[in-house]
Amino acid sequence: MTSFPFLEENAPTLDLSPLTDFSRLRRYPGFSAQDLEKILWADFQGWLNKGGKYQTLEKNGSTSALACLHPLEWDSTHFSMPMFRLQLLGSSDTSIEQYKALTQELLDSQDKSDSQHISVEVDIDNYNALNALTALGFEVLDLRRTYCTNRMRHDIDFVRMINRTRYYHPNDYSQVMRLVRETDFPSRFSRDPHLQPKKVKALYEKWFHNLLADPNANAIVYERQGAIIACGAIGQVNYAYAGIAQCLRTGSLYAGNAKAVGAYTPVLFRLIMDSLDSHGLVDTTVSMNNVAACKILEGFRSYKSAAAAYSLRLYVE
Repeated sequence: MTSFPFLEENAPTLDLSPLTDFSRLRRYPGFSAQDLEKILWADFQGWLNKGGKYQTLEKNGSTSALACLHPLEWDSTHFSMPMFRLQLLGSSDTSIEQYKALTQELLDSQDKSDSQHISVEVDIDNYNALNALTALGFEVLDLRRTYCTNRMRHDIDFVRMINRTRYYHPNDYSQVMRLVRETDFPSRFSRDPHLQPKKVKALYEKWFHNLLADPNANAIVYERQGAIIACGAIGQVNYAYAGIAQCLRTGSLYAGNAKAVGAYTPVLFRLIMDSLDSHGLVDTTVSMNNVAACKILEGFRSYKSAAAAYSLRLYVE
């Protein structure tokens, strides 16, 4: 096991190719193995630039496992506590004990002067990482599934429902944000007893506000009897930062009031179709316990499950 300090002028030289076994993008259309490695490397440098520290496990000249812990500046300010993100990656033959050792090294190096909140996501197929984290005291707070497509079959008739949708206009802002405040967003944040409910609510309000204000995002509202009763918005990730000419529509949110029964399907379908026209690739992530949403997403026959991940948290007092 090796540990490295990070200097801007002396970036670490690591072979990260074995670490893409559980990449969220590994089943996405249009991403090669080389693309996944480039994205991982660019993300890794970004984590270090944010003040992250890391541990690696080397095998036959390559990095077979990596643990990186970096601070979350915005989250720490918003929730008024030190918050960190653990990135835990390994090849398919990385053992539970190896994952535990890597993670424990980083946890032991943390300043224990204040309570700390550490979150991590683990691919659903990576049982060794999951078991290692739970053995160290991490708790599972969510299990999320991501659906993705670069095409959509047109043999589903949504014409009647789509007629009630239209593009969001800035004049709609107050109505949409009222919907957001009335909507519950079950997630790892809302299930975490260490996070104040008011601040969790404010997190989603800020997220929705940012999507509505982002010129690169897209938002669709659903009207019934002249009133907006639902809104969906989606952002994007441009992988040009990793040297890849690919842009993905992602990071969607949906809000609706009690009258919005039946609105989710047309709003989401419209967002997906627009995303395919503008970006050629789109994904949507939902909690797997949200059975209704999963059923609707699976009803879009070309919209396939591409990834699933456990969301875990460790609270250190």
